[in-house]
Order: sequence, then C-alpha cells, then structure tokens
Amino acid sequence: MNGRLTNILLLLAIVVSAVFLGKVLLEEVRVPAYLTSPPPPPPMPESEICDDGIDNDLDGLIDMEDEDCWPPEPPPPMPEPEICDDGIDNDQDGLIDMEDDDCWAPEPEICDDGIDNDLDGLIDMEDEDCWSAP
Repeated sequence: MNGRLTNILLLLAIVVSAVFLGKVLLEEVRVPAYLTSPPPPPPMPESEICDDGIDNDLDGLIDMEDEDCWPPEPPPPMPEPEICDDGIDNDQDGLIDMEDDDCWAPEPEICDDGIDNDLDGLIDMEDEDCWSAP
C-alpha cells in the first residue's frame, strides 16, 4: 500500500474509534444520584451527655453549661393550712386571713328554722347540735 492510502485508513480508523469510543462513553457515563439529588437533612442532634466535654445536642452549650444537664427544679411545697390572723396567705390560694373562706366557720345550727345552718347535712332536730339545746 502506498503511504497516502495508509494514512487515510489510519485516519479513518482513528475517526471511527473516536466516534465509537465517544458513543460508548456517552452511554456508559452516568451521573451518580448523590450529585443530582438534594443533600440529605442534617442528622438530628443527640441528647446532651453531661460529662464528655462535647456539645452533643448542638445548642452551643457544653456539659454543665447546658440546662439539659442541670438537676430538675424541686416540686413546689405543699400548701399549709390557712392561719387566720397572721397576715399571710398560708395556703397559697391568693386570699389572706379573713378574706379566705377557710377562715369562716359555719354558723351554729338554729334548731327550729328548717335550715341546715352549720352545713353538716342535718336539719334542726336531726342535728346532734340541737339535742342538748333547751
């Protein structure tokens, strides 16, 4: 073969190879999904571990600086009974001394009016309070 034909055949082989190779490359190369989809959401923060020197819950506070590591508030104290002459709201209901219903004693039973005056559920002579009345 002469040199010119060899060069043409070689050039043709290169072009065919490039076309074939380009086609194969175009078909074979696929963009990975992680490059085309949005990134996953960041992981949820962990709860704070109070002795590791790390901000586990990602709130900017480390260990005992973080309120999550503080001991819980103690429960409020149980209310005391109202003392009716000390000027203090002992039972914490917002009412002081004689303003508080707890300081009002029921009326004594009137034994002939048909009313439960002392609010014990018994009326007049049914109430033991009237048995000794003259």
